[in-house]
Amino acid sequence: MTVHVPGTGLNRRMNARYDVEIRAILRVNTTLKIPVLVEDLSETGFRCDCTQDLHIGQSVWLTMPNLTGFQSHIMRKHGWMYGFQFDRPLYPAMLDHIAAMYRRINAEQRR
Repeated sequence: MTVHVPGTGLNRRMNARYDVEIRAILRVNTTLKIPVLVEDLSETGFRCDCTQDLHIGQSVWLTMPNLTGFQSHIMRKHGWMYGFQFDRPLYPAMLDHIAAMYRRINAEQRR
């Protein structure tokens, strides 16, 4: 499993990030549910592409398979790629479990 350790500059993050492939649902409001592929996960947030036009600061709920929803806010946007911050960080044991179940195979070969 590839783990990105915090670095310097624009790629700096507060927590280690895991390369994952999680087919999940973003719920934007009570009626709009968007299927997404989460590709990057940490205790404090996640990254995914989304074809819906969303806005920085907007609140969404992320629902991963067999897990309850996690409220988060959009922190970054670059084209159709969005970075989200969880309102409440994931517990380290939960993060480890999710990352182990959904780790991206051959992550280094895809870069």
